[in-house]
Amino acid sequence: LFDFGDATAMSGKRQLTNIATQALFWMNSDFVTVRSGNLAKDLLKSRSLTNEGRVRSAYLKILNRPAGVDEVTESLKFVSRYLARDPKVEPLAAWQSLCRVLMASNEFVYLD
Repeated sequence: LFDFGDATAMSGKRQLTNIATQALFWMNSDFVTVRSGNLAKDLLKSRSLTNEGRVRSAYLKILNRPAGVDEVTESLKFVSRYLARDPKVEPLAAWQSLCRVLMASNEFVYLD
């Protein structure tokens, strides 16, 4: 027989950890690829939004909260650097990548 010690010390709550393979699987999954692409298309379709507005909208839709000033700044830098890597890259790819990063964040994956 097994000795589990004090059974009252056991908890059904899972640790908030993620191993690299889990994170990579999630980030590269077809599910995240399709959803991040759809969201990026919606963000770019909205002609009334500035790039800052697109970042703010992405945070609201993905993380259900407003983006902080620093988050907006860093997100805009991310999109800008993505586009600067290769002149042939379409804006959709850069915005999809940002959406994918937000969807792969611990804040999105785990409920507090």
